[in-house]
Amino acid sequence: MRIVVFIPLILLAACKAPGGEFPSLLPRPNEAPREIPPADTGPVQLSDEERRSLLSDIAREESALARAQTDIAAARNSLAAALALARGSAAGSEPWVEAQLALSRFDTERVILGDIDNRLVPADAVATSLPVDDPDRKRLEILRRALTKAMEDSARTAASAKTVLSDA
Repeated sequence: MRIVVFIPLILLAACKAPGGEFPSLLPRPNEAPREIPPADTGPVQLSDEERRSLLSDIAREESALARAQTDIAAARNSLAAALALARGSAAGSEPWVEAQLALSRFDTERVILGDIDNRLVPADAVATSLPVDDPDRKRLEILRRALTKAMEDSARTAASAKTVLSDA
């Protein structure tokens, strides 16, 4: 019973306002705003080793893209032939299955485009820091445009083939 009486007294004691002055809410001296000078944003100069590495990456990916485009073109031709045979065939028929397999092979060949895209990310980071008129940056931009076009073309081909096969 005594505990029941003391609990409200303890709680009331916790509600007592503290004495004395409250601290100021003004900024302290070390919290004052300060002037930060702008960073020097002059053109980035790559070392010879960095430039060679960038050029090596670009050359490697240009070769990979050329090989991928050749392989994709061959798979696209096989897919077109298989789709021509499958037109008008029932779903599940032999020509339809062959067209599905050709589409699968085509999709497998075009995966390399995504791999090339991923491998170019570090080179992009380096190249974007170079001046706009830098020849290595321009070469990478040309490679990027070619890769983007190849990815879009292959995606359209795959979507078209899927439409043909779904109509069967």
